[in-house]
Amino acid sequence: GRFTAMATGYYRVSTNLRFDGNSGSYARVLIAKGGNTDLNNGLHTIKGNRLSTDYDSMTASGAVHLSVGEYVSVWVYSQSDSSWRVQRESGIAVNFLGASIVGMQADLNGSRHHGVGWKEITGWRTSGTSTLFDVSAGAWNNGNGRFTAKDAGFYRVHANMRIDADSGDHTRLVIATSGNTDMNNGLHAIKGNGLSSNYGVLAAGGVVRLSVGQYLSVFIFSRDGSWHAQSESGFSVSFLGTS
Repeated sequence: GRFTAMATGYYRVSTNLRFDGNSGSYARVLIAKGGNTDLNNGLHTIKGNRLSTDYDSMTASGAVHLSVGEYVSVWVYSQSDSSWRVQRESGIAVNFLGASIVGMQADLNGSRHHGVGWKEITGWRTSGTSTLFDVSAGAWNNGNGRFTAKDAGFYRVHANMRIDADSGDHTRLVIATSGNTDMNNGLHAIKGNGLSSNYGVLAAGGVVRLSVGQYLSVFIFSRDGSWHAQSESGFSVSFLGTS
């Protein structure tokens, strides 16, 4: 279950795992580099008290730099259930992006308290653990959480956002272009009253075309007056090319 790099460079990784019969109070999925199960590596997801006890699934995705011989693999954790299964309707994908890229993989640097309405997620980090990086040539800003295109073209984006203590009737995530929170942009996710009220995740990803100066950032909408964007969240952007 390990992907070992045959060439040094940057890799896009993703996993979709089906969980059966898990009645624990929360579960985690992590794409780990070299077996390091650091939950703040930008490649993590969690489900809390609304995890289905019969069938459920969890996803995680992002980018990582690997040297020759380093490997990535998928890890799962159940908080209190000692008898559950990862079902065969699960997958992992890894593809080589190149020896050098324009992009980044960030993790939210600490938790942020928010309230009702749309909130742009700020305060990220791209160092501190081996899976995080910034080779964006100044396009990425950890402070304001914005990736501003230096080159016109196509960009692959993905966000995994851990959202804690949200008991609103629905919650949304949008990866927005230049602050436009259009929910029909193809980079949107929503959960209604099935969102875990203790620990939950919303994730979205895709490809977007940017002109020079346009930027990408993560927005969360909640109807709850007091919730947290938690530090076990990830955001990645990589430049694919001009056509």
